Order: sequence, then structure tokens, then C-alpha cells
Amino acid sequence: MTIEGKAEVEIAERHSHTSAGPKGRSHTTYHTEYYRAKEIYISSVIPILGEARLPKGRTVFPFNYVLSASNLPCTFQATHGSVKYSIFAHMKGSLFQFDIRETIYFVVGPFLDLSRVRLDDLRQTTFAEESPVVGCCSCFKAPESIRLQLIVPKRYFIPGEFIRFHMTIENKCPHKLLSGVMQFVQLVRCFAQGTMRVSENVYAQIAGPEVQPGCTQNWQVDNLRIPVIQPVGIPPTDLGGCNIIKVGYGLRVLGIFCVSK
Repeated sequence: MTIEGKAEVEIAERHSHTSAGPKGRSHTTYHTEYYRAKEIYISSVIPILGEARLPKGRTVFPFNYVLSASNLPCTFQATHGSVKYSIFAHMKGSLFQFDIRETIYFVVGPFLDLSRVRLDDLRQTTFAEESPVVGCCSCFKAPESIRLQLIVPKRYFIPGEFIRFHMTIENKCPHKLLSGVMQFVQLVRCFAQGTMRVSENVYAQIAGPEVQPGCTQNWQVDNLRIPVIQPVGIPPTDLGGCNIIKVGYGLRVLGIFCVSK
């Protein structure tokens, strides 16, 4: 029996090559190149039966295996990579029987070591200010057409907790901001052979207020909840020890303007 835990990343890139064909016509060919990376966290072989023969009927072989208490990434699945843990059993068949092979996957939950987190970091307030340029074809395009100020009382959160924030929205453009949306976003970065791919998941969002042209609106929220997803839940930042898959979280603001000519 083999117990294995590993992280794997596979990134596919499609390339094209155009060359001159007969009679001056161009000819394009395509090929896909794969970039792969792997990390092994557990690889243990546990002998169960040896060379003995099983008697007829049902036989049970109890066993136990102690997982490492730290630096073991939790189970995770993303678009370009995954962290998986499995138990593989192999039993040779008799003279006229096939070998029996069975793989069972089990879940390793997230590990949080609070001794590595400073209390000052837990209480640290996050402040962000942005003045994006808003534009849409020929509708409008004005520098600093909207100004955002975001204050989050702390930086560390756990699944099931509510994110509290205060945002000031200053609408300097001549169009009404119909609605703003605050999203709790997970960003996943997968690395393999010098190549990186980024994917994202939106786990929660909440709608904001309208802002009239030339007006300022304060948006106070205390009910943006980080969901609890079973059986693993939302994995911790950076997965707790994986070097080829990095996970981060953030707040993203989206706005919809009413444009009239």
C-alpha cells in the first residue's frame, strides 16, 4: 500500500507557425506545448500482507499513518493545478485472476499556525485609494473621473467570518454610477518551467449604492461573508507550503455607469 501527497501543475500553450506554401499561399500549422511541475509531500510504502495468501472471505487490515503537523498543503483543485492525497492498494491475483488495484483520495484540511501570526498584523488596518480613468469608446473618457477610498479594519480573516469595510466613492464624471459591486476574489497562480497562469474565483459579492454625478457617497458594509465550503473549505493564503501553486485573496470593486448621449 502506498500513501502519496503531491502538487501538480500543467499549463498548455498553443503556438502557431505560418510559412509560405505552394503558389505563394501561406500555410499555418498549430502545435500545443505543455509545461509541467510537481512537488511530492508524502511518498510512503506500507507493507500489509507480504507474500502470504488471503483466506476465503472478508479480511480486514487495520493501519494508521501520522501526517506531518506543518508544511503540508491542504487539498486543492484549480484550473491549471491541484494538490491531492491518495492511498493506493495493490494486491496480486492468483494464477487465474487479475491483480487488484484500488486508489482512494482523502482530504487534508487547512493548517493554521497562529504562533506565526503577530497580533499587530491581525489588527492592522488596510487603506487603499484609487482614481481610475473611466472610459467607454466615444462615450466619455475623463482623467480621475471617479475616486475611491477603501478602509478595512484588519487583514486576516477565516472562513465564515464577515468582512467589514468602509468605502468613500466620489463620482467626478458627468454620468450616474448605477451600482457598485464589492467582490471577495480568490487569485490562483500556477508555475511550471518558467511559465505562469492566473485564474480566479469570486466567492462572495455585495451590491453598493448609486452615486449621482458630482456627488460623494459613503458605503459602510459589515455583512460580506466569507463562505464555508465543504469538505475542505476555502484554502489558506499560499496553501501553507506549496511552491508551485500560490493562492491569494482580495477585494475588487466593479462599477456600472449610465451613459446617455
